[in-house]
Formats: sequence, structure tokens, C-alpha cells
Amino acid sequence: GRYLYVVVPENVEGIGGYISGKPYAATFQVEPYRQALTFLGNGALLSLSGDKKVGFLVRDVDHVEIEIGRVLPNQLQHIAPMMWDFSKPRVYPWLVDQVEERFLEVRDYTDKQPGKPTYESIDLGRYLQSKTSTNHGLFLLRIRSVIPAPKNAAEDNGDPEENRGNGIEDTRLILITDLGFIVKQAKDGSRDVFVQSIHSGVPVDGARIEVIGRNGQAVAAATTENGGRAKLPKFGPWKREKIPLMILAEKDADFSFMPFQTQGRNLDLSRFDTGGIENEKSAQQLSAYLFSDRGIYRPGETTHLGLIARTADWKSSLAGLPIEVEITDSRGAVVSRDALKLSATAFEEIAFTSQLAAPVGTYEATAFLVKSEKTREILGSTSFKVQEFEPDRMKIRLDLSDRAVEGWLTPDEVKPRAVVAHLFGEPATGRRVEAEMSLTAALPVFARYPEYRFQVGEQLTEPFHESLPETVTDDKGIATFTPDLGRFTGRAYRLSLLARAFEAEGGRNVAAQSSAIVSNAAYLIGVKPDGDLTFVKRGSARAAHWLAVNQQLAPVAADGLTLEWVQRKYVSVLTQQSNQTYKYVSRRKEILRDSRKVRIAAGGSNLPLPTEEPEQPAAAHRGAGRFCPEAAECGRHGVEHAELQRGGRGESIEIAGSRCRAADPAR
Repeated sequence: GRYLYVVVPENVEGIGGYISGKPYAATFQVEPYRQALTFLGNGALLSLSGDKKVGFLVRDVDHVEIEIGRVLPNQLQHIAPMMWDFSKPRVYPWLVDQVEERFLEVRDYTDKQPGKPTYESIDLGRYLQSKTSTNHGLFLLRIRSVIPAPKNAAEDNGDPEENRGNGIEDTRLILITDLGFIVKQAKDGSRDVFVQSIHSGVPVDGARIEVIGRNGQAVAAATTENGGRAKLPKFGPWKREKIPLMILAEKDADFSFMPFQTQGRNLDLSRFDTGGIENEKSAQQLSAYLFSDRGIYRPGETTHLGLIARTADWKSSLAGLPIEVEITDSRGAVVSRDALKLSATAFEEIAFTSQLAAPVGTYEATAFLVKSEKTREILGSTSFKVQEFEPDRMKIRLDLSDRAVEGWLTPDEVKPRAVVAHLFGEPATGRRVEAEMSLTAALPVFARYPEYRFQVGEQLTEPFHESLPETVTDDKGIATFTPDLGRFTGRAYRLSLLARAFEAEGGRNVAAQSSAIVSNAAYLIGVKPDGDLTFVKRGSARAAHWLAVNQQLAPVAADGLTLEWVQRKYVSVLTQQSNQTYKYVSRRKEILRDSRKVRIAAGGSNLPLPTEEPEQPAAAHRGAGRFCPEAAECGRHGVEHAELQRGGRGESIEIAGSRCRAADPAR
């Protein structure tokens, strides 16, 4: 509330470069901190076995009056109609005086620092026991800012003077219980109530479940049995004093309740897969399932439709029931209407033959239950298409190489050719053929070695797509392509080729696609660990089996290899960003820890993994076990890596990564 006198001299540069021409002087009042007095958190439930304290926040309030109202037994029917918000019911003051036993307390916060929030709590544990030693766990709490009444006012007239309200207040309903329950309403109107202990989560048997009416009397009741479940019958047409207000669950001296008018108590199903067809309310509700034999037909062809009719309980006999099936075309016009009577199995067939000049598009078949001449009820529907189409008159086969290879192809072996023929096998000569080539990064997976991991050296950094020059089939129906793969020498990739062969006239075509891994490596090296390497205890004996295979995936011996154990660690580097600011970014750093010559036998070799070396306890490192050929052979062979994480006394290390040494300029 104080005032500040502010003076701005002349020639002060402001926003936009403007200069003040003369001094400016003014006074400003400092606004006080906004007062705050509110309960903390959400909800209105406290466990009977847990902490029975309710927290609230106070800021810049001198005196707070805490009103604790313990709701008296058998008075819930008076506040249930007002509980639109369960935690903050709008109970009239005159009604509060009739349903609760009140306790008042005033707390002084005049010595608190201005603007600094103070966190306090109300302990309800000491208010649970009444004069009859019965637990009453329902409280109406109110906190408000007040001006305390003078202490000598009660001495003058004998009646205590009430504290005068001073602005802000907050209310909260608190239910202290160990009974949690869920109510599920069935299609027939009955309700299943499931009760369990909040403390242990165990279903509660022997709990009394009552439906309370307006007069506080039970209009329906049940008791939970095995599994904490009780079943309430469908509510009758109750009126006046018997209109249901809430469901009450009681066990010994504990109780819990749920008003029907409370908002926000429905179970949120957004996190659960609750799709499907909703059950019918009546067990005799009739429905039908329609389906077609193909789904697509040419004009003039016969469509065979199937119809299955059932009641909701699948028990009633439908023999002789009149059904009408109506079919509409793509324009919405009715093109067929068939009346039939269901057989004993209620499984019928309807045949529909379209005209040769029938419009194409989506047709709709709908089944109706005939109730009268003017009244029909929809039972089910399905759709099918009528389209003008012709079968393929050619076939095509696409080969990427002259010989079959189980593993991979070298760039020189890639010689794509498309073999085009008529349906009866005669070569389709003079047919235009187009092709598209796509190159993507590849990670080989071979069915013969499912437990091994292979890698094909240096890969493409980004996908590549290109259309090849079109060609024409020769007298044998063969069209060849010459993709330029020399631009990708030294890299491994997956080659995908799509070829289209067009008919002699028009744009109708047939297509074929084929793909293969392309690499100039003479062999690939794969690795299979002896178990899970997610975490490895330091000092344990672990190994990995390394295997070299040729293009036919036959195991071969590999000489002149170098095994490098490389430590990978991530360090924080101060890096300039695009907006000219700086921030620390994690960068990977590789350190060569060991290097030695190795040889892989024709059947593979088992090599131990280093697990003895301790790590710094405060750091987590990554390393790489690499097979690299000699520098003269790098780039002609594929290499692979093993990954492990090692720990001991809080340390951890990972072994990962692989590259040829000559392919890494940094080495």
C-alpha cells in the first residue's frame, strides 16, 4: 500500500531508440500481495489406516478460522442432493447447523513474512471418536479469513460473539474410510457393487449395501459375498420419499457412500480398449449379419449374399419370421427387394444379378424386419462394389541376377531383366517396360543364422530413388536394364526394383518387384553372444561366437583381421545453437583401448569379452568390440559388433559398435 516517487531524467533512450525530451515524475502505489487461503490437492477421500491430515495454504492472511463439522449419523440424506461436486457440496448454512457437530479454531499468522506462503494442516484423527465411541468419518471443513471477536465480548452479555468474515474462504468435504467401491449398471437395470479395502486392496465380504431414499430409509439392500460383490435389483418406479439418493456401503463402524447426482464419479474409459458392439437391452432384440461372397463384381454378374439372424440371447426360434432384403445401387435407387421367411436355422441366401448396363459404384444391401405394411425395422446391412474391370492378359517376372544367391549380390552381378509373357506362356514381344530403382540402408537378416547379427560395412546415409530408362521387350519377351551402381562403390545397401510392362495399346500394365542386398564384400561377419549382454557382472567369463559367411551363406575362414576394443563415452560439449546461444550437448567420444590380430576359423571362433577391467565409478562408458580386416582389405568385407554392459561396485560399461579401420579417417 505504500507509494513510490519515480523520476525519469531527460535524454533517456527508450525502446525503438526514442529519446525522452523532458524529465518525467510520477507516484505509484505498490499493490499488496494477493491473499491466498485454499485447501491443497484434489479429492475428498482419506484412508482410515493412513495419515488423517488435510493440508491448506495461507498467504497474507492474519487470522484463519478453521471450522470442522462432523456429520452426525443418519444425516447423509440431507446433504446428498446438494453434492453435485463430491469434494465441495453446496450445503446451506441453516442445513449445516442441523446435520453436523461443529468445532472451531482460530489460528494467528500475523507474524508471517508478507508474500511468503505458509503450509498448515488439520488433524482429523482426534475428531473421529464421538461420545458413543463410534467412528464418524465424514467431515465438512471450512477455512476463512476472519477478524477475531473481542475476548471481553462474551463477558459483557454472556454470549460469545462470532468472528467476522474478512474476504476469502474455502470448503472441502472429507470422507475417512477404508471401504472403496465401484457400481456397475447392467443392461437390465440391475447394479453390481464391488467393495474392497483401500488399505490392502482385498475384497470386503459381509459389507451391507443399501440404496437410501429421500427420507433416509433403505429402499433396496444387499450384502457382499465371495469376492466383495453384491447385486442390487433394478430400481422400481419409486416416487416421493423413496426416490433413490445414494448407495451406502457399511462394514462394522465404517461406511462409504456415493450420491447419484454427483458429477465426475464415472469411470474414465479413455485409457482402455472398450470398442465393439453395444449389447442390446432386451434378450429378444433381433439383429442380422449380412455378407457377400466376393465383395466386388462386374455388371451382369450374380452377387450371392448371406444373412444370419439371431436374437440377443441366441436362444429364441425365428422360424417363419418375415424378413425383407432391399438392395440399392450407387445412386440410391432401389434395384432389388426380396421378401422371405426365415428357416429354422435363420441362415439364408439372397441372389442378385445386376444388369449389363448397371451403374458402377458401391451397392448397399439392408435387411428389414417387417412389422406392418408401413413399418419396418433395420436389422443389419452390408455393402459390395460393382466395377468394370478386366483380368490381366500378361504376366511378368523380375530377376536381379543371372544366378540365384542366398546372401547378397555384388554390384557387377546386378543385371536386372524382366520376362514378360501372355497368360498362356507365349512371349509378349514389343511391350514397353518401365522400371524404378530404390536404394536404402540395409541390415542383413538371414534365416539360416537367426541368432547372428550381421552388418554390411559402410551404409547409405539417406535413401536414393531413380527412374531407369524405359525399354522394350525383345522377341523372347525379355527386357534388360543397366542401373548405374558405380556411384555407390564401397557402400552396402538394399536394392529394390519395380518393373511395369504395358500392353500394346492403352495404359493397362502388370508389375513385379524384387529386392536384394548389394555389397562388394567377399564375406560378411556375424556375431552371436553367449547370452543376454544387457548387463554383465564384472569379472564374469563371457564370450561371443564370430562367424564369417560367403555369398551363399556358407561358413568360411577369415584371415588378416584386427580386433579392436573401443571405449565410447559421452561428454558434454558447449555448442553454439542456431539462435546464437550456447548450451551443453552430449557428444560421443571413442577411445581405442586394445587392438590385436585375430583369425576366424571356417566354422566360427569363440572369443572372450573383456569384463575384468574396472571402470571409474562416476562415469558410464560405451565401448566397441570390432572385427576389422587389415587396411588393404578394408571396404571389401562386412564387419559386425557385440554389445555388453558391465557393472561392479556401481560401475557400468558397454561394448558396442563396428567399422573397418580404413573406412574411418579419424583413425
